[in-house]
Amino acid sequence: MEEALWRQWYPRLAAYIRCSFPSLGEETEDVVQDCFLRLLRVRLRGDPAPLFYRTTRNLCIDRLRKKKAVPLTDEAGSIPDERSDSAEDRMIAEETRSEIGRAMQSLAPADRELCFLRFYEDLKVREIALMLGKPEGTIKFSLFRAREALRIALEDSHG
Repeated sequence: MEEALWRQWYPRLAAYIRCSFPSLGEETEDVVQDCFLRLLRVRLRGDPAPLFYRTTRNLCIDRLRKKKAVPLTDEAGSIPDERSDSAEDRMIAEETRSEIGRAMQSLAPADRELCFLRFYEDLKVREIALMLGKPEGTIKFSLFRAREALRIALEDSHG
């Protein structure tokens, strides 16, 4: 069971770390391993996404505090998308991901993290609120503001 969880969650958590905490760089795998070691002791019930992301986030923040680094820049454009079939579809999808990645760089770090969790990982507002320890209303408002900033950034990139 642990191996199946590892195969399912390693790519997702690694992408989350690269997007939200890129200054950790080569420590990404270590953070994911630490997360799994901590969660092996926990009996997972229901959807494990909030627990996985919250644990990973806390581990990243702990490491950054030790480094005294600033979290959250962007690598969101590097998240794999395997849904496209033709070469043309893959090229268009890659170009779109690049545009979105560049637009996400213009967002505030907290907004970038929210967008990643909501739109790349498709977490529900309730799950994000639980993970971040904030009220759902705050998350909804922050997502609204982040989505608007992302829209404006994408419009600016198209002239």
